[in-house]
Amino acid sequence: MNTIKNNLRKLLAIITIMLIAISCGTKITKNTKNVGKQAHNIEAGQVINYAPATTPKEVAKNLETYLNTKDIKGVLSLYNEESVFVNQPEGIPLIGLDAIRNGFQSVLDMGGQSDIQVRNVIQSGNLALLIVDWVTTGIDAKGKAFEFKATATDVVQQNEAGHWLYKIDNAFGVAHADSPIDQKSLAKKVQNIDIAAKLELYMNTKNMNGILSLYNEESVFVNKPEGEPKAGLESIREGFQGYLNLGGQSDIKVRNLIQSGNVALVIVDWTFKGTDSEGNAFKFGATATDVLKRNEAGIWQYRIDNAFGVKRAN
Repeated sequence: MNTIKNNLRKLLAIITIMLIAISCGTKITKNTKNVGKQAHNIEAGQVINYAPATTPKEVAKNLETYLNTKDIKGVLSLYNEESVFVNQPEGIPLIGLDAIRNGFQSVLDMGGQSDIQVRNVIQSGNLALLIVDWVTTGIDAKGKAFEFKATATDVVQQNEAGHWLYKIDNAFGVAHADSPIDQKSLAKKVQNIDIAAKLELYMNTKNMNGILSLYNEESVFVNKPEGEPKAGLESIREGFQGYLNLGGQSDIKVRNLIQSGNVALVIVDWTFKGTDSEGNAFKFGATATDVLKRNEAGIWQYRIDNAFGVKRAN
């Protein structure tokens, strides 16, 4: 009897091992099929893992790649639901992924190729302003060559995972629209974010403390075309002191304001004029591209004050 029991135990052990082997083989086969299916889907553009942008500049360069490969999912991977895309000079902002998809689809349908060159990156913490020169060229469906280009002023933001995404994609930068923008709508937005008016007041009353109240230690001030950013309140004080010493008067007009949550891009036309200590009249100005952020107290402050906008240095 013991011999029979031992033989049965051995037989059951062999059967168990065989069942485990068969089971493992089945799982391996299924996993292999799934991997093959996933690879097929990747080729078809259905399962995609895009490498995130780890620097502000990479956001623009990745966009160039996805536009030229007609990869709308790749394009959308650079945005989120809070992102804003302005695809016409001073046009209506497209907010959210569905609207942004529609905005880019017409570009992809044209079939052209884009060349995107980042001219300047001005960073303040997890926010950065990109000055980007871009051109798109190609042949349309009728065989006619086309080319359109501009200098974009884009705001990108770093998320908690350390990846950079478009917060505001202002493709035509400081270009004027062919038709007038909605002045009533602009006036309402400017009233809600009146920081430019405050800067004008403090400049004209030579109120340095008032000026500095519009900035914080993370703020960056660029007071020359493509100049070195002045970071922190002491550096910003030095940057403004030269203006105040001249004794001139400022005229600051907001041309456009694009908001995405607690971040805003402001396009500002400004002039500064007066008479110097030797009696010589002076006047200079530019179109600024400024990035604002609303703090926890609900107060808007300059994060990036790029006074000369897209103007090139001499």
